[in-house]
Amino acid sequence: VMLLITVFSGFLLGYVNDITKDPISAAVVKEKDESYQKMFPTADDFQEEILASDVQKEIKDILKVNNFSGGSVEGLVTVKENNGIKGYIITASSSNAYSGDITISLGLDNEGTIIGLDYITISETVGLGMNATEDSFKGQFVGKEVDYIKYVKGTTSNNDEISAITSATVTTNAVVEAVNSG
Repeated sequence: VMLLITVFSGFLLGYVNDITKDPISAAVVKEKDESYQKMFPTADDFQEEILASDVQKEIKDILKVNNFSGGSVEGLVTVKENNGIKGYIITASSSNAYSGDITISLGLDNEGTIIGLDYITISETVGLGMNATEDSFKGQFVGKEVDYIKYVKGTTSNNDEISAITSATVTTNAVVEAVNSG
C-alpha cells in the first residue's frame, strides 16, 4: 500500500510540474521584460546575447579573484533604440543572500554608468531584507560609474559607496555582490 501511495504521489508531482512549468517560465520572462522596460522606457529592442562558454569561464574567474564567491553573471542584453545601441542590461545574481539567491537586472548606459537596478528574484525577510526593493535603496546605485561598489553602515562619503540596509547587512552584501558581478 505504501509503495502504491509513493508511486501515485510521484506521478502526481510530475503531472503538476508539467502543468506549471510553462506558466512559471512565462511569468519570469514577463518579469524580465517589465524590468528592462522600466530601465530603458524609450528602447524599442532588447537583444539577448549568448555568452560563449569561454567568456562565462573568464567572468567566473574574475569574480573568484575579486572574492565574489557567490556572484555570477547569467545574461547580457543589448538595448537598442532607433537601430543604435542605447546601453546594456546585465543579469547577475548572488547566492549569499539571507533567504536564497538574489537575481538582479542591472542597466548600464554606453559609458558604463548604472542607470537602473531591478530584481528578478528576491525572497528576503519582510521588513528587513525586502527593504532592498525600496527605491530609496535601489536608487543609491543609479549614477554610479565605478568598477567596485562597497557598502557602509551609516552615511556614505565616497561615490563608490552605498548605505547598508539597517539590520540587513547580509542582504545588502548580496545585492552589492550581484551588482559588482555585473
